[in-house]
Amino acid sequence: MIRTEPATLTLFADTVVAPARAFAAHVRTPRFGVLLAVLLAATLGFHVFYFMRLDYAWFADHVYTTLPEPLRRQLPYPLPMSRTSVFLPAVVSATLKPLLLIAGMAAYLAVVGRVRGIELGFARWFNVAAWIGLPYLLLVPMECVETWRHASGQVALEDVDPTSLNALLFHLDAGAGGYALATSVSLATFWSAALCATAVRQAMDCGRTAAAAIVVPIYLASLAPALAMALL
Repeated sequence: MIRTEPATLTLFADTVVAPARAFAAHVRTPRFGVLLAVLLAATLGFHVFYFMRLDYAWFADHVYTTLPEPLRRQLPYPLPMSRTSVFLPAVVSATLKPLLLIAGMAAYLAVVGRVRGIELGFARWFNVAAWIGLPYLLLVPMECVETWRHASGQVALEDVDPTSLNALLFHLDAGAGGYALATSVSLATFWSAALCATAVRQAMDCGRTAAAAIVVPIYLASLAPALAMALL
């Protein structure tokens, strides 16, 4: 019997409502082109919108406030930031970040899979990792709305996610000990981790405990800078 692969729109819907079925298809056939194009375009569009509206004098003060005290003592105040010096590097790095994270996750899963005797190849793991990032794509419209609501341009990039733990629970000010961590973890983080565990179970035919042991290091590594800031 010939197996037919679902259409791209069906894969989008299934990844949200039926992830086990969706990742069974993602593992079989790499089809990340449309998703990756939409993700990168949406990320680029949002960051252009954000940095065009940003109040750079306020932003320089905000960045200085969030730095650890030992580092602040070594830097000038105010920090020399302007649209000319910040806009292009910030937009480019923020747009490339999802691509680098997807590639890093794919490489990690490929190595773990090979250790467990699963030979899928990097392209299939890259496909799986790209679809695991779907929750972050769905966040982009909400982040645009939050940016638009702050007409003054005085809103931190880490504060435009309305589903972050800081926005939902902690309401910490910039410079507070757990601010970086609370703004780095959101509902999208938990949803993405759940999708990653589902993908690992489908690809490696393992149980929940083994999948969790494989997935947790990925998200701890992604949160390492925020954890370091919380401890300083």
